[in-house]
Amino acid sequence: MPIQRHRVDFESLPAETLDAWRTVAPAIAGDCMNRSNVMTARIKPLAPGTQLVGQARTVTSMVGDNSALHVAIGLLRPGEVLVADASGYADTAV
Repeated sequence: MPIQRHRVDFESLPAETLDAWRTVAPAIAGDCMNRSNVMTARIKPLAPGTQLVGQARTVTSMVGDNSALHVAIGLLRPGEVLVADASGYADTAV
């Protein structure tokens, strides 16, 4: 499957910026973005009180094709969070 890379040379957010985001509830952030580009409410932490804050590295893949994720894992920098969009198809893992 061909892989298309878009702008992989962006600057990392400073630690102070990421720390400031730790105080913002996900629902508030989503409301501020007009509820676009947010994950479904069914995606929840595995344990209560779990928190994850980092700069997103986004990947869009076709249903059942995880090749783009393998490439993206190799591009991740410390502190980045891999966010995968597999079109919401729930019957096949990516």
